[in-house]
Amino acid sequence: MARRKSNRRAENLGDFAGPDADRENIEKLAAAAEAANAKAGHNSGEPPDEVIKRNADAIEVALVELDAALRIVQGARAGLGVARKTAKTDLGSKAWVDSIVAAVKLKREADKGGTGDIVAEHRQMGRVLRLLDTPLGVQFGLYGMLVEADKANGVASTAMDAELQGQAAWRNNEPSSNNPFTPGTEDFVAWDTGHNNAMAAHARKMGPSETATH
Repeated sequence: MARRKSNRRAENLGDFAGPDADRENIEKLAAAAEAANAKAGHNSGEPPDEVIKRNADAIEVALVELDAALRIVQGARAGLGVARKTAKTDLGSKAWVDSIVAAVKLKREADKGGTGDIVAEHRQMGRVLRLLDTPLGVQFGLYGMLVEADKANGVASTAMDAELQGQAAWRNNEPSSNNPFTPGTEDFVAWDTGHNNAMAAHARKMGPSETATH
């Protein structure tokens, strides 16, 4: 009779691991998961309570400050609305109110960095409008900039003369290349003279030991 093979695999291998095998396996799995989370980065897993609290406090403070800032903005907008309504009542025209608002914005822009760029932009716009032969070009005399084309066409102007314009341009931090007159003309030379004279006068005022800049 053939001898029957004995299959010892039928025995539970857990019998050789001791009574605490399940607990030890669970602890090993937990330790492995913790190590994996730590390796993956601080955003993995559940963050500590103190980290949550610290960030919640910071966000709450920022939101409180934002709410306060928005209340200030809302109050300022309400004040501007009242000022505009009052101005419209006094001036009788919304167009005047809009012009004042635009002018004040230009003033604020100029106060931040000089008026050179603003003057140059409007001078160039005025020149283009005149070349396009539109009546708006004749009226586009912002900052009193008289150009040669106006005089050639017999357009009356109350703008300051060319030399005074050159002086004002230097005080506005405009370069000499901003001369609005036709090169070689009397006004072109006068504007350039005014620009140079203003620069020289400032240099004398500063004295030899100081840099003649403004």
